[in-house]
Amino acid sequence: MNIADLCIRNGTLPGENRRADLFVHAGQLVSAESVNAQAHSEIDATGLWLIPGVVDLAFRTGEPGPAHPASIRSEAVAAAGGGVCDFCQAPDGDPVVDNVSVVEWVHDRADRADGARLRLLGALSDGLRGDALSEMQALADAGCVGLSHGDAPISDSRFLFRALQYAADCGVTVHLRANDGALDQSGGVHSGPVSTRLGLPGIPVLAETAALAAIIELCRETGARLHLGRLSSARAVAMLRLAKRDRLPITADVAIHNLFLCDTDCLSYNANCHVQPPLRDTADRDALRAAVADGTIDAICSDHRPLAPDAKNQPFPSTAPGISGVDSLLALALELVHSQLLSPQRLIQAMATAPAAILGLERANLQPGQSANLTLIDPDHPWVLSAGQFQSACQNSPFLDRQFRGRAAGIVLNGRPQINQHWRDRHRV
Repeated sequence: MNIADLCIRNGTLPGENRRADLFVHAGQLVSAESVNAQAHSEIDATGLWLIPGVVDLAFRTGEPGPAHPASIRSEAVAAAGGGVCDFCQAPDGDPVVDNVSVVEWVHDRADRADGARLRLLGALSDGLRGDALSEMQALADAGCVGLSHGDAPISDSRFLFRALQYAADCGVTVHLRANDGALDQSGGVHSGPVSTRLGLPGIPVLAETAALAAIIELCRETGARLHLGRLSSARAVAMLRLAKRDRLPITADVAIHNLFLCDTDCLSYNANCHVQPPLRDTADRDALRAAVADGTIDAICSDHRPLAPDAKNQPFPSTAPGISGVDSLLALALELVHSQLLSPQRLIQAMATAPAAILGLERANLQPGQSANLTLIDPDHPWVLSAGQFQSACQNSPFLDRQFRGRAAGIVLNGRPQINQHWRDRHRV
């Protein structure tokens, strides 16, 4: 009988509401009967939740690109600190991830980084210009887990039709954000009373729904497997619900900040509330929450975009959109659980099971025979996201100085534990 490499004792499985000991051998979860009761190393997980490893579907680093405070190395560590085992990076870097050489460069950088694992999306079109197909099959063969157009709108429906046809033939999932560039003004604020009060051009819900209607019909025609990223409105949720009723091969996610913030949070011209898509009104926020709770929206993501201070130190519409979100992702999601808007089981589905399936990764569960990828959660730990608490290289967050209840204690990735220092300090590990 083998001696286990690691035993995690006395942890709670929140989806099953029971305590359990988990054994790891050779990077896999194994049954207690197959290993010696003694392990080479142990973690006392008393008071911790054990869930399948969190997978973040929308994540950016500063690479590839010009000099930037954030790198693949820094943000992989930040992701692990935030309880994320796998993060999915968009292809709209500099250079664009539209050929095998760039894929290999990114993967090489990721392989040399500690922390969470990077999963890469390839570009849907050459240079993300929307006029010529990328080498989709070559990108998939090089390890890309899907194809995307990043935040670049696709104005040519004929091109998107051909792209989805080809992607369907290749069996590759296409990740799209529904956004009509002609309707998306530059103010960075939802079109409504708040944008009028601020004197900024507003971005109407129509910019999302007009593009979404075309995407859904192209999916219906081509049968391509689609993932809709960062939905932001109640009307988009209603359209998604109808598409799922028709059994179209569509999944969707929402950024965690759109489940908490509204356009009124922009009234102080707080540039950290400038995001893409914009924060919409309270009815939209509540519809998004309900759609996550009932499973219409499959997944919650961080939409992590670390930005240098200068990118936010300008007049609101001139600032770069984005939130450095991975440090607060899990803590915000736990707020939804503590307020009984989500069950623990639904949290697991939205942050681990569903996103893993969307990326075609190994099924995210804690059964023997699966890779030992876990997120360890301290569900009641009080803390404040102060400047010194950020693990990301950037701190562009509207949640700075927010009081939280619950955070990640660490992760186990392929059987290797990465325990956060704050938990080590409290428990003298």
